Amino acid sequence: LAPSDVVLDIACGNGEGTSILAARCSRVVGADVSPEAIEEAGARGLPNATFEVQDGCALTYPAGSFTAIVSSNTLEHVGDDERMLRSFHLALRPGGRLILETPILRKRPFNFPLLTSHVREYDKDALVELLERAGFELELKYGMNRGIYLDWTRAREAVLVHARRTT
Repeated sequence: LAPSDVVLDIACGNGEGTSILAARCSRVVGADVSPEAIEEAGARGLPNATFEVQDGCALTYPAGSFTAIVSSNTLEHVGDDERMLRSFHLALRPGGRLILETPILRKRPFNFPLLTSHVREYDKDALVELLERAGFELELKYGMNRGIYLDWTRAREAVLVHARRTT
């Protein structure tokens, strides 16, 4: 991210990640579906950050409001993941970047998500297809094992992707 970026931190929770982004970017909006989380985040008093209750699947920002959207461990919790990604696409400026981290589906007995709060976890190829259908082009992709980022092909726990809004 660049100092001139205007960033949406989706599912910001208590604003911890938003505060890290605010130290590096000109303006950050932290958004979450929880009014309690937004109240707690707002108490941080960050001069270049605002906090708002928003549903990531139906963002109300004008088209092209952000140069970047950060979504960390959120997509796997929503019922309509493609709708959320299309909402992100609309809120991003053309060429804007989506930075997305999400768990991947591991081979376990019965092949279902590890956490009951996850609606799904992703096969890496299926995630790429989903992003492309929603109008994103992948620029960078990393895997993660035990909190360490590494080559995409070696991912066993999660993936981090940087994708650009196309069209």
